[in-house]
Amino acid sequence: MNVFDIAAITLGGTTLSGIVDQSYTAGAEEMLLGSTGASNPSFLAVSAVKPTFSFTTLDVKAGLDVGGLLATAYSSAVDIYFRQRNFGGAYGDGTAASSIKVSLSKSLLVPKTISANHNAEATISFDLYACSTDGSTSPVTITTAAAPYTPEKKNPDVWTVGSAEFGAVVASVQSISVDTGAQVEQHGHSGTPYDQYIGVHEYRPKVSVECMNISNLSTITSVGALSADMSVFFRKMTLGGTRVATGTATHISLTSTGGMVFNRGTSGSHLSPATLSLEYIPVWDGSTSPIVVSTTSAIS
Repeated sequence: MNVFDIAAITLGGTTLSGIVDQSYTAGAEEMLLGSTGASNPSFLAVSAVKPTFSFTTLDVKAGLDVGGLLATAYSSAVDIYFRQRNFGGAYGDGTAASSIKVSLSKSLLVPKTISANHNAEATISFDLYACSTDGSTSPVTITTAAAPYTPEKKNPDVWTVGSAEFGAVVASVQSISVDTGAQVEQHGHSGTPYDQYIGVHEYRPKVSVECMNISNLSTITSVGALSADMSVFFRKMTLGGTRVATGTATHISLTSTGGMVFNRGTSGSHLSPATLSLEYIPVWDGSTSPIVVSTTSAIS
């Protein structure tokens, strides 16, 4: 038997490596009908097909460099690779045409979440929606015995949780989670099975932080508080070491200049520290993105 592992994903010439999770949904929606009082259905067909990929990568910078927290459309092939193992569990030398390649002729990449816990790796997750060029032709092509893909980096770049600030320093940060709140719509027409339009009609981003400093309750009440600014950092880790120096511009920052921070409650248990959950919801000022992303930041 043949065994395959998830591998790199190429997006318009950009290779995303460090993939740690990946799934594919064929998206076939069946039409099953009965009639004339019969107890068993007598008609079965496919009414619609909505192929979707989901994946998560350690390389948060590369993911954000594609389009920040906004969706990115592709009108040329996006390729998802699966790498074959040799018997015994090791991989081949990368020269044999043994990979499986899934190609999307037209697609929309939608960032979903970024998350990290204290002293654990940060990840960014995406959904990738396939779209037909004419409504009748499948946007998905699968190639077996594909030529080898460009090898991913042997050592992926890795980030972890950093500091967070909502108008005032939030001490003892334990976790940071960013949700883009992207609302995706898909449309077809004229009775064809595949969608010909995919887009994001709304973003509702929010940033959630869990911290051990519950004294923030004194300034952030249950009804929320206006915050002039927000900044959260993901701290880059060092291969063979600990962390990159705070003053080096290789960390990731997300900032906002207007929104509200909400107290989402505290929790704790016997002999475990109590934690406070805070949630920041930004608003658009008419010109600047609600959350500004930088993948080349120093931590201040």
